[in-house]
Amino acid sequence: DRKSGCSDDTTAKIWCLKDDNWLHTLDGHVREIHTIRWSPSGPGSTNPHAPLLLATASFDATVRLWDAEKGVCVRVLASPHRDLVCGLAFSPNGLCLATGSYDTFVRLWSIQVAANHFCHEFV
Repeated sequence: DRKSGCSDDTTAKIWCLKDDNWLHTLDGHVREIHTIRWSPSGPGSTNPHAPLLLATASFDATVRLWDAEKGVCVRVLASPHRDLVCGLAFSPNGLCLATGSYDTFVRLWSIQVAANHFCHEFV
């Protein structure tokens, strides 16, 4: 029951589908947001007890994970990517996030691990 969008103004927004009301402006990136992706979690999903997250990837080479219900950033993946992050994909269970960059690397992150390091790296 949520929709989202990203912008060159460095923010992403979340709206409620039921009444098309704006819920949150997600502000934290320092450059344009290139792509966003919803986690396969939260109410109504196969992982209903995990929070619904929105991942945002930016030209600032970072990825942010946002609690979609509260509109707050819960984690910053200040990745070792050396160029803009242009791709995001959650695993089907929502426990991992893959990030792809123009630096030609794909990195796999554990959503459950609080430390800011990736699990695997692929060229």
